[in-house]
Amino acid sequence: TGPVALLHLAWPALGAAGSRAGGAGSDDQAWDGFVSWTEGVCRAAAGAGVPVFCVGSGIERYAVEGGTLGEPYAGYARRKAALWARVGAIAGGRAWRLRVHFLFGPGEAPHRFVPAAFRAAETASPFALGRPERRRHWLHVDDAARGLLEAAFHEDPQDWDIVGPSAVSFGELAALIEGVAGRRLQRVEPDPPPADNACALVEPENPARFLPSDWGSGPHLEARLADYHRSLHAA
Repeated sequence: TGPVALLHLAWPALGAAGSRAGGAGSDDQAWDGFVSWTEGVCRAAAGAGVPVFCVGSGIERYAVEGGTLGEPYAGYARRKAALWARVGAIAGGRAWRLRVHFLFGPGEAPHRFVPAAFRAAETASPFALGRPERRRHWLHVDDAARGLLEAAFHEDPQDWDIVGPSAVSFGELAALIEGVAGRRLQRVEPDPPPADNACALVEPENPARFLPSDWGSGPHLEARLADYHRSLHAA
């Protein structure tokens, strides 16, 4: 039947503030239920000899007490770190962490950077950018999905970041979006600043070496943004 692996990508829909940061809310009952469900799934996988790959985000290792990231990122990361420690204990050395970084693609929430920037450009609305020099590893969701599958079935599984080698600033990404949309953004300072405004670079810990070297580069992002833009205006 071929190789089998469990890719854990599920996250609960919790409080509104937390969902803006990827799912860390204050709804403890929902979170506790999610933890119990995750433990049950991972026990079943361990019992069947199936390796577990826990998919998280690159920003997690920066979101610690006293770090450069504000809430709700820090609380989100602490919860996930505690959960992955439990998963590792359950899986008995057959669990690895895969980190995706800053994704965009069809169906994402409209407040997120890429769809919000396109909407602002096309409606001539003010766009709250934050510090434009902040640098991140960006990737289209389809590329990230391909990378996750390759990581899960790699002959030498590790804790990998699913990223290309290039980090692109928010300002550079905004300029690419302007080029694709054919309109300039009315950039303004957000109030309050984004929770990650003080984090200059979210750096991968162990970039997956098997991914194409141009992923996340300016030309690659421009092509993917153009595809994304066309999808927004599809019938």
